[in-house]
Amino acid sequence: MSAALEKELRAALHSGQAANVKAVMAKIYEAYSRLAFYVAKQILGNDEDAEDASSEAFVSFFNSLPAHRDVTSIKYYLLNSTRFIAYKKKKAQEKQGSYDDEIASSNPIKSIPDKLDEEETLNSFKGVLSPEEMEIVVEHLELGLTFREIGKNLHTTGSAISSKYKRIIDKLRLHYVKEARR
Repeated sequence: MSAALEKELRAALHSGQAANVKAVMAKIYEAYSRLAFYVAKQILGNDEDAEDASSEAFVSFFNSLPAHRDVTSIKYYLLNSTRFIAYKKKKAQEKQGSYDDEIASSNPIKSIPDKLDEEETLNSFKGVLSPEEMEIVVEHLELGLTFREIGKNLHTTGSAISSKYKRIIDKLRLHYVKEARR
């Protein structure tokens, strides 16, 4: 099947007619989408990420077609691209997961909030943080919500909230360092 599709794709590319190229692209997607999805799912383990990885591989392939009119081994290109993209996604997830775990498992120091009036401390943050950042801090520290729960409330992911939380902490740290220097 691959050789026939390659021949058909070469003919469509050389004809220069966009409709022919699109029709062949649709056939290629039909022929290899399940296989690409299977490869990605074996690496990533979940359907959503596997679909993203296989779709990225097809987009990469279709975007590179105009530059490469001599097409050889569509199946090889698609499966290697899918594998590469899936491993790249998995590595990014592992990196993000370990970072999320590190932030989520870190507990605020109990001695400092005990000495300070918490309401006064939170009010001092208002001049430094935006309303959204304040909401994240209050929900995490005061209400004890996880980043994932906060993300659901704000219609985003737990990873995005985790990243925002780290930036908030850095922003507050910088603010108080500047305050101490004055």
